[in-house]
Amino acid sequence: MARRGPRAPWWLLFAAATFLAYFCLLVYTDLVRPEHRGITADFAGGGMLVESVVPASPADRAGLRAGDVIRSWDGQPIQVRRDWVAVEANAALGAVVRLGVEQDRELRVILLHTPRARWRNWSWAGFSLVVARLTQAITLGLGLFIAFRRPRDLVALLGGWLLASAGVYVVVVPYRFAALWRAFPLPVGALFWFPYASSLVVMALLVTLFLAFPARRVRPGLTRLSLVWIPTAAAAAGGPAWHMWRAVYRPDAATGFGDRALPLALVSLALAVVAAATLWHNYRTTRDTTDRRRILILLVGTVVGCGSGFAVTVIYWYVTPNLELLASPLSIALTLGLLAVPLSFTYAILRHRLFGVRVIVRQGLRYAAARGVLLSLAPVLAAVGLADVLVRRAQSVEAVLESRIWVYLILGAAALVAHRQRRRLLDALDRRFFKERYDASRLLQQVADDLRNASGAGAIARGVTSQISRALQPEYVALLVAEPGERRFRSVAAEGTVEFLQVAADGAAINLLRVLRKPMEVALAEGDWLAGQLPADEVDKLRRSGVEMLVPVALVRRSLIVSRGLLVSFVCYLPALGLYDLSACDERLAGRICLDRGLL
Repeated sequence: MARRGPRAPWWLLFAAATFLAYFCLLVYTDLVRPEHRGITADFAGGGMLVESVVPASPADRAGLRAGDVIRSWDGQPIQVRRDWVAVEANAALGAVVRLGVEQDRELRVILLHTPRARWRNWSWAGFSLVVARLTQAITLGLGLFIAFRRPRDLVALLGGWLLASAGVYVVVVPYRFAALWRAFPLPVGALFWFPYASSLVVMALLVTLFLAFPARRVRPGLTRLSLVWIPTAAAAAGGPAWHMWRAVYRPDAATGFGDRALPLALVSLALAVVAAATLWHNYRTTRDTTDRRRILILLVGTVVGCGSGFAVTVIYWYVTPNLELLASPLSIALTLGLLAVPLSFTYAILRHRLFGVRVIVRQGLRYAAARGVLLSLAPVLAAVGLADVLVRRAQSVEAVLESRIWVYLILGAAALVAHRQRRRLLDALDRRFFKERYDASRLLQQVADDLRNASGAGAIARGVTSQISRALQPEYVALLVAEPGERRFRSVAAEGTVEFLQVAADGAAINLLRVLRKPMEVALAEGDWLAGQLPADEVDKLRRSGVEMLVPVALVRRSLIVSRGLLVSFVCYLPALGLYDLSACDERLAGRICLDRGLL
């Protein structure tokens, strides 16, 4: 029976639209960008000291040399790195900029022209940026999915907000970002402040979420504590927000105010420590096995991601002379390490069903796409290498090999490994995220054989529960039986530890299943159709039991096999009145097991 979830409120649609528009603006400015200036600089002396100039770069063509001090950009003073970022955020493609440069102890005006970057100007740093944006796009999509799937669950909304904020977070704003922001009509441009501000206080959101996790409820005192760190983070974010406001709305006076972003970096570091400590405390005090796995994944992602983020922020803003974020292998590695936080949430959602959201990624095109990515690794790597050779076809073979030999060796080795290990990678993919596709045929055949050869209920119980437990590794599998006159199903065989399981033999859910006589998905979130048809106490018991799908089977004796687990949030086979769900398994698989025995 079709069932609609709760309708998303208008403000959620509005907020999602602002995040999507803001992310599209980020991607556009990343792809349509000017050629790199070609200089490294030191800002320690109260000015912009040019340390080196790349040959044949725009800076070299303009006449800049190592040892020059850039004092102004179109009349605006350049004193700190944030001043340079502000003027580049307003730079126009193809425009000629008047630089006030102290050269040979004389103040001169140098005209700097920066054309649009062509594809041959893109380096591995540019491709690393594309990978980062793709990962952020997935993170943003998951955040919005969670928010729309659980629009009345405060903790799920907080998690969705956090993921959406991580999906639009940037260490440094891209070229022309402020200019394009300003080009929108004022009411439209004003909407971008919400995702921008959210990205600044992402660590405060992280701490708030972790204090409500894994209980998935707003704990007593959480509101009072959030009134401490959220205003603190908001106040610290005032410095970067002030710089951005000047860059967007006062482009002719966007520099000369120093660097006001250091307090936010320190507050974010403190909040990251609090978030990691909170997760560690939750991990030590939580007894539920699945929750411990979720917490451990998030803890590792938080430590790696926040550590990498703090390191790359400090290095870019206060240490390195490079003016581009991804200008060195270390900065590329740290920037990609920053993605560990959203990736840990992504993994926890897909693998361990974080927030109780049922994301079935293996179905249809999504499953084909996931396998297709692995199958395409070798040809894609070969194509990347060939494209790099074609881009540099004007250079001599000796020059190309001298500068790119290690790149080609790495690409060739990676393509060879991807080709030789493709079967192992595909099996690993199926075992990790699509386990029912990996084990379904073998499991179905074995279960069917057990049912055919079983001499009694005890043999069925031991055989089926053992097969499901071995193949799908749930937390528990149990066979429940209800004799005529009994009010509840009782366990006669079990694998694993059954923490809580109460299924009424004559409950409203079972009676409804008898009428429907077909598999019925059970999703008992607030606002779901089925939750409104059942008594409140039965809804509570089913939620605590973890039931997700009911499959009716016609036998004289009423019995069922139930399981709750990691991939298998709830698995049941009912030789009489049954429940069967493999989390990522669909109704067809449940029906096939029953039909094989002629029970449905």
